[in-house]
Amino acid sequence: MILQQWISDLLEEARHHRDVARRHPEDKFESGIAFAYYDILTRSKNAAIRLDFDPKTVGLEIDLDREFLP
Repeated sequence: MILQQWISDLLEEARHHRDVARRHPEDKFESGIAFAYYDILTRSKNAAIRLDFDPKTVGLEIDLDREFLP
């Protein structure tokens, strides 16, 4: 499914930018990118729930707050 691959790619990029931002907390640009990915993923998960679509089917069953927020 294309949506699953897209979400998987977003999660991979989000984790990369989160890790870079954690290694370099002074880099506000990098932390901004990480937060933007978090925002997109959170909005996607919330939209799925609102539309009665199980987020687990596209790989969004994770706790995004715990994984991406400091």
